[in-house]
Amino acid sequence: MAGNVQSACVLPGITVITDPTGDQLGAPGNTELDIQSVSMAEPWLNSCSNQLIFTMKVADLSVVPPQARWTIFFSRANGTEYFVAMVSNDTGNPTGVQFVYGHTTIGTGGVRQLTTDGNADAGSAFTSDGTITIVLSLAKLTFNVTPPPATLPPPAPGDTFGNVNAITQQTVGVLLLTIDSTASNSYTLAGNRACEPSVPPIAQLTAMPSSGPAPLLVTFDGSGSSEPDLCDTITSYTFDFGDGSPPVTQAGATIAHTYVLDGEFPARLKVTDSRGTASANTAQQLITVVGGTPLCGAGGGLCYYTLPPCRVFDSRSGSPLASSTEFAVQAGGECGVPIGAKAVALNLTVVGSTGNGFLAVYPDATGGAPTTSTLNFAAGGTRANNVVSGLAAGGQGTFVVRPQVAASGTVNVLVDVNGYFQ
Repeated sequence: MAGNVQSACVLPGITVITDPTGDQLGAPGNTELDIQSVSMAEPWLNSCSNQLIFTMKVADLSVVPPQARWTIFFSRANGTEYFVAMVSNDTGNPTGVQFVYGHTTIGTGGVRQLTTDGNADAGSAFTSDGTITIVLSLAKLTFNVTPPPATLPPPAPGDTFGNVNAITQQTVGVLLLTIDSTASNSYTLAGNRACEPSVPPIAQLTAMPSSGPAPLLVTFDGSGSSEPDLCDTITSYTFDFGDGSPPVTQAGATIAHTYVLDGEFPARLKVTDSRGTASANTAQQLITVVGGTPLCGAGGGLCYYTLPPCRVFDSRSGSPLASSTEFAVQAGGECGVPIGAKAVALNLTVVGSTGNGFLAVYPDATGGAPTTSTLNFAAGGTRANNVVSGLAAGGQGTFVVRPQVAASGTVNVLVDVNGYFQ
């Protein structure tokens, strides 16, 4: 059976060092100074700053010896060595324990000298079973042993701490004796935010104006979109204007777009946050363009050509369409619509539905069905509606009809074309 999988997100984290039990000086005595393991963790602590949690496990701490040290050393890439430690004073009881951090230098005769820079963070503690936990903000680790510069930037995710090792020491008379020491290893920082649960951002879209005559200049605003995660921000906005023009992805929350043709256009917005998580929802605004003077030809946009109403599809000549089935209707090359047309003006009619439902019409199946309906209908009724639909991007002159009928039912669909855009 496989062992437990360790994670830097869950205390005590990743075991960096293991050390044999009972190898301390003075064994079987000095169990309080007998190192068994050293672990490092970076759990999510509801803070946007990075903190590292060191855990040293010794055999027993039911009694804390006075004038003792439990120290973990670690080095940055430029050779600067730091330490964290639990230190006991003359009393050795819990009130006489301090948690500190600092750096080392090489003194006379090559002796390592420890300089305490300050106290470790809140949450540092020990328990009687021998577990020592020391919490340290990485922002405190800026001392540089080889200036310039005078200080280093705080360690960041991806940085590796080398030469991680631990010792325990006890003052005996005027001497500070090493009771136990470990081998060394390394640890690569992941960052506390790597352990933060990721909740998708929420897209929100406004449009001003949402209706008017062509050409209609609409300003879209996604600044109302929100990011639930504490430390994440929205970094990109993808606007799809719904009129067949390419979607636009940008860092800014606002954009203007001109609609050059009459019709109803579902404009949509999706957002992405700083960890690359896309919004679970798609915000939408329906833009209605009616009247005015649509732009045509070289001035921008497409030209509209009227046709006598002509039926291009009637499911009654075969079988009714099943619910959730995508059916490609051929319009290009039929009823006077050239194969190179970009869109068609249609009249849709549904008859003989076995249940309530709706009909969606869209250029092709590759992008998936839209979230809005083109025509809603009731069971057994007859219902019609006018619609403009783009044709498939591949140039084959088709568009897709997709019914959704309650209880997986069926419906007959009739499609008449009365114009096209080119």
